[in-house]
Amino acid sequence: MARTRRIMGNDTRPGHKGYLEVTVHPRFFGAVIDAVSGFVDTVTDAVDGIPFVETAVSLALGPVTGALETVDRVVNEVENVVGAINYITGNDETEEDTGSSGGSESCPGCPAAWMGDGFCDDACFTASCGFDLGDCDG
Repeated sequence: MARTRRIMGNDTRPGHKGYLEVTVHPRFFGAVIDAVSGFVDTVTDAVDGIPFVETAVSLALGPVTGALETVDRVVNEVENVVGAINYITGNDETEEDTGSSGGSESCPGCPAAWMGDGFCDDACFTASCGFDLGDCDG
């Protein structure tokens, strides 16, 4: 069950400047935050010391960095709450989800826990994996 976020600019028609739609599986929020943060850092470093351009880029990227910080704080708070609930209920088992290979010989790259979990996983959406046991149907 991936989440879709739309970010609108001046021209909000799909495919036009100012329209951005991003679909992210909840498992990968951290990776997306890291990737966008890396992009922001790269752009900021590239214009460092260039008058006017540095200021313009800083102003343009301000909302992006602010949004990233907010999302990062929310994700951390949710993880803290879930950890506290698990501790209180005695369900303190944590699952390390690296998104790496996993799976079986017949379904490589798709950990068994991902199949039929309610989330559409590209790695599991193959005939050999039973098309993620219907997670991608709608």
